[in-house]
Amino acid sequence: MNAAASALPPPEKPRRSPQATLAVRGIVGCVLIVSLIGLFAAWFTVHTARRFAEEKRKEARAEIQHVLAALEAFREANGKYPDNLGALWVPDSRGFTYLDPKGPPKDPWNNGYQYAPPGPGEKLPRVWTFGRDKREGGDGESTDVKSWEEER
Repeated sequence: MNAAASALPPPEKPRRSPQATLAVRGIVGCVLIVSLIGLFAAWFTVHTARRFAEEKRKEARAEIQHVLAALEAFREANGKYPDNLGALWVPDSRGFTYLDPKGPPKDPWNNGYQYAPPGPGEKLPRVWTFGRDKREGGDGESTDVKSWEEER
């Protein structure tokens, strides 16, 4: 019996059917495609968010320049800068407004602009926005946009 048992070939490993092999390849291919789509979507989201944040900062810079021009027009007409931005959209004694009389200008994040008239030793007023986070400092869309700093 020992001789007969040793004469038998070793048992073969079970083989996968061709359909099973194709199914595994298909699943691996789908996982790779979904992974690549996810990576592209993540890159696109980050890239678009950066561009969107920069567009909002550019819009804020333009609006700040508009407010500064209105402040300068107020100074030329009245001899001094106003104490607050409210003086720019409220009609003065001649009925003239320097900004749209509907209300204060809003930054791209729907917050009011900050204003400080020139202090001792300063020639120009300061206008700024804190960005999306409404706090000083920040990164990305939360970066402060200030009239006295150069474009970043």
